[in-house]
Amino acid sequence: MSSTADTILGYNILILLAVVTTGILAGECPSDPKILAPCECKPFNETFNYINCAEYVELDVLGVFKNLSKALEGKTKQFYQIRFSNKLIEYLPANAFADIEFQEVYVSFASRMTRFHANALNGTRNTVTKLIVERSPIEDNNGTDDNDLFKAVRQLTRLKQFELSWSHVTEIPAGAFQSHPTLERLKFYDNLQMIKVGQQAFSQLKNLFYISIETSDINAISGEAFSQESDEREFIVRLDGNDKAVFPPEAFQAIKRPVNLHLTKDDLSPYDFHYIPESTYKPFLDQHPKHRIFSTLGSGDCSDKRNDWLRNRNPKQWFDENCSY
Repeated sequence: MSSTADTILGYNILILLAVVTTGILAGECPSDPKILAPCECKPFNETFNYINCAEYVELDVLGVFKNLSKALEGKTKQFYQIRFSNKLIEYLPANAFADIEFQEVYVSFASRMTRFHANALNGTRNTVTKLIVERSPIEDNNGTDDNDLFKAVRQLTRLKQFELSWSHVTEIPAGAFQSHPTLERLKFYDNLQMIKVGQQAFSQLKNLFYISIETSDINAISGEAFSQESDEREFIVRLDGNDKAVFPPEAFQAIKRPVNLHLTKDDLSPYDFHYIPESTYKPFLDQHPKHRIFSTLGSGDCSDKRNDWLRNRNPKQWFDENCSY
């Protein structure tokens, strides 16, 4: 076989591997850019394309993606990613992207978007592996209608990663992610109005390895919020360090997998963090002998006697970045 043929064969194999590992084919951009206007189709890399819907332009999202679907009739309708940052849309409706499919969905800096329909991603529910919603003022559903971001997440059968930041959501509702079959990573940060984690919000996530809820105002974690079936695989939970955090013992019940609990404090955190409250975290450590707490106390707090209950535990279950025992 000639070197040219070898090169072509190798290139085709790489494309095939990319398709197999991502599950997304390389959808072609429409030949007429006006079909997708004001959104744009651009190359993500040599193989994949993505769609960008940006900035301060009027956008009929349903009309645009119906037109794209029609233009791609008989062709693949799968793209690697959509980046949606339109600043005039207040509502992402049901079936927003028609039957156009994506592996990654970014809703970023959509500064007027307060509502996210439960079926907004209906056409791509079987292909999305990453959903990022950031700096968009999404509000709670409050049980009043189908505008529910968390319902939308539950419908994404292959989702592995979800992030929510700078929203107006006040609660991670009961059962928000319960028993989702593929979720691995959940991250919530800078949701400054978020105060509550509902019952069994993160329970029975067999593939979970990371949860972060940071720079929020969490003052209530409901029963069995993190409950997991028995498994030797560790997972990580990151929470704001807070001297005054008082969560009921039920918050940490039924966690049968080892947890590395990180208590953190950054410059935006509104809390004092000088010690680790026994009433809140002893029930957590008592749940499993392999549970551990990792903290970042100030060096001047290392000898605080309110940490003696934790310092004297055996076997050791506490590790601090600045304190050595």
